[in-house]
Amino acid sequence: MQASQVEVNVYHCSAAISACEKDGQWQMALNLLSLMPEAMVVPNVITYSAVISACEKGGQWQMALNLLSLMPGASVVPNEITYSAAISACSKDGQWQVALNLLSLMPEATVVPNEITYSAAISVCEKGGQWQLALNLLRLMPQLKILPNVVSYNAAMDAVSGMGVGYALFREAFGLGMYPQFWSNSYSTVNLHDMSCGAAVLAVRWWLAEVVPHLLSGPTAPKLEIITGWGKSRKEWDTTDVQDAVFQLLHGCQLPSRIDQNNRGVITIDGRQLESSDLRRLFTPPS
Repeated sequence: MQASQVEVNVYHCSAAISACEKDGQWQMALNLLSLMPEAMVVPNVITYSAVISACEKGGQWQMALNLLSLMPGASVVPNEITYSAAISACSKDGQWQVALNLLSLMPEATVVPNEITYSAAISVCEKGGQWQLALNLLRLMPQLKILPNVVSYNAAMDAVSGMGVGYALFREAFGLGMYPQFWSNSYSTVNLHDMSCGAAVLAVRWWLAEVVPHLLSGPTAPKLEIITGWGKSRKEWDTTDVQDAVFQLLHGCQLPSRIDQNNRGVITIDGRQLESSDLRRLFTPPS
């Protein structure tokens, strides 16, 4: 590990492991961790958190939990970043019970959960099909003086996007200003950046049912556009699925739509073929 006269320290090792994490190289991250004692370098909480995060990215939830359990023996105290990474790792195979157990153990370890920790737990519950628990966690956050953020709401809306309760949740998130980019130039164009699949589907349903009918009452049929983004323009959590999810919604509702030939990150809808009465049924408030 030390092939030159440069002294290797914990910061060098942590940076190298973080690079492995970003590239999904969890085996290499583990190997670097195992070589640190040979280089007389003691891992710290940043090092362990980076390796656990690399395991999370690689879908190795059991390995991530094993590393977390080894930290006290190495005299390294986990922090909220460590726990958040371990909880996120539980998304693999929908290990929501394990994730909630980790969350419950944090006070005993004198680690205070934050919005990242709760967002991770909500996401794991969504992956495990536990939408009630996902909503309960979201509602618990303000009681603990933890403000939900856009990631928290995205994860919760992924859990309830096909349910009546999802409509109220979208209105709540939108009213709190979670999606400031949603309106793009005019009401005929919406921007779904910063939205997960569930949030995007709910947003498009709401727009089509409650906004577009007013646009159709004008003298000319509007050109309707949905900016989904494409490739590097999207955030990590929704790089591949948002456009597909919106297309499935539009096709399922038999709405004429296509990808803009000049911009693959934009879906266009022909407003001339839309009926307001049909659109208003797309967004039904919870009974």
